[in-house]
Amino acid sequence: MNTAALRVAAHWATLQTPLAYFWTILRRAVQQHLGALAKNQRRREAYARQQRFDARLAARTARQVADLLESVPPRQRHLLEWFVQGYEDAQVAAHVGTTPHAVRQARYATYVALRQQRAC
Repeated sequence: MNTAALRVAAHWATLQTPLAYFWTILRRAVQQHLGALAKNQRRREAYARQQRFDARLAARTARQVADLLESVPPRQRHLLEWFVQGYEDAQVAAHVGTTPHAVRQARYATYVALRQQRAC
């Protein structure tokens, strides 16, 4: 409304039919506003669809990882859990009572076994 009124006021002296010009400007402003609202609604819907897709993908990935970890022996599973939680090899080695090198080798062997299982 303000945009239309300002345009009419700015061109008042040169207009032959100021009221018709006012309504034309007002109609365009309303159409632009409705277009912007529709565009924002489409963006929100696309964002919601993407969020649902991401949630389904994350759930599926979590199920696949859980299924894959079911086949891993408990000791190797614990090593992987500690690694995922951010523990260093030396910390895990101190907890288990072995060397950091042995922890690295065990983790690598677990990775190799998981890759082979996933390839099958």
